[in-house]
Amino acid sequence: MGRLFVEFFSSPCRVCVCSQCGIQIASMDYMRWSGIMGHEQPARNYGKEGVINVSLGDAYDKLLTSGGYVLRTVSCNRCATYLGWKYVTAQEGNKDREGTFMLMDNPLAGPFSD
Repeated sequence: MGRLFVEFFSSPCRVCVCSQCGIQIASMDYMRWSGIMGHEQPARNYGKEGVINVSLGDAYDKLLTSGGYVLRTVSCNRCATYLGWKYVTAQEGNKDREGTFMLMDNPLAGPFSD
């Protein structure tokens, strides 16, 4: 396996880290809204600039209570912990979600000030 490229948020901000390995994942400066995903799992939606150090899985179609989407699973780059999903495409009325990340609160720790 090659060397892991790790990114860090450049400006001082409040960040959430992977609860398993401690790598920076999301900046609270880019949190758009909070809600529920899956089986009553608290989660937060982040703009695409606010998420780093993640790997994306293959795209798949998913019908959620808010509409139909094409999603990709999101995992931690370092330890492969499942974090949530990325909205690839959305039906009309939810186009603002395209390109954003829905990450569960449970596998993240923080926010912490860097």
